[in-house]
Amino acid sequence: MKKIWILIIGLSANSLLCYGNSDLVDLQRLLDRCARQELISTIRVEYTLTASGPNVGKIEEEGDLLLVGEQAAFLVAKKPFDKTFLLIQAERLEDIRKKPFEFTRWRVYHNQIFRQIEVSDQTNPPHGVIAQEPPPDMDINLTPLGFTIFHRCLGGEGRSLLDILKKANDPNIVLSLDPVVTEVNGCDSIKLTWSREWISKKLIKLMDIHFSLDHDCSIVRMSYYNADGIILEYNVRKFRSIGDGLWFPIECEIRNSAGDINKISVTDVQVNPILDENEFELEFPPGTRVTDTITGKRYTVRPTQEQVDAVLEDP
Repeated sequence: MKKIWILIIGLSANSLLCYGNSDLVDLQRLLDRCARQELISTIRVEYTLTASGPNVGKIEEEGDLLLVGEQAAFLVAKKPFDKTFLLIQAERLEDIRKKPFEFTRWRVYHNQIFRQIEVSDQTNPPHGVIAQEPPPDMDINLTPLGFTIFHRCLGGEGRSLLDILKKANDPNIVLSLDPVVTEVNGCDSIKLTWSREWISKKLIKLMDIHFSLDHDCSIVRMSYYNADGIILEYNVRKFRSIGDGLWFPIECEIRNSAGDINKISVTDVQVNPILDENEFELEFPPGTRVTDTITGKRYTVRPTQEQVDAVLEDP
């Protein structure tokens, strides 16, 4: 019975799809097309993020902050993108007293050291953090890169979507390609289902991935499942050609089963720019109160003698 089951899955995973006059698309061809996105080795992206829904912006008694309007973000990164990056986020926040203020956060992760500076227009001094790892909310999936094959899969042990596709021979992973062309977000698409076989031999569907045939098999939708159905969905509403037959998502959204929505809009994207290592350096300005979680020390950054002299010489 086990051998028959594997045969059925194998036929499904390698079923051929005839799309008009285009080439036949099977699992290997799909993997080959997705792997081409690995041509992206460095990136600069400017984008905005807006959040809405019943669970967004709730201010708790502890003093949580509410995002007012949209967040402007700037990302510079190189592969594997969540290991070497600079992320700047500027936003307008509102505190529990409904008083708005400007807030900017710089985050850098390089050579296994994470640094962060938070600055606001309130009277509080800048706050800096040094750590060995970024905080849990530093998720590549919340950037435009999270809508590509570089997406870090939930339940995938930190692996990217491309990693999952490459591990099709993993005995616990089952990939099946649906031979039916359907329209998703205005694109003709094919669907790949990622399932997992558990110890009980029960097959559980974890995710559906739709690939746009209009955009050389770029991802147009990713849907996560549990026993109750879809719990999280990533949608691409618009693509931009970035050359070499590659397409980049520039209008995206994330929806969860609770009704919350994150919308991402890319205003500018540069693929494979030449990056200087200095772009991943972050210095704490004088007056910054730093928490170093590596050494356990806390201190305030003092100005250098050169900075003091410059202030004294300024007429």
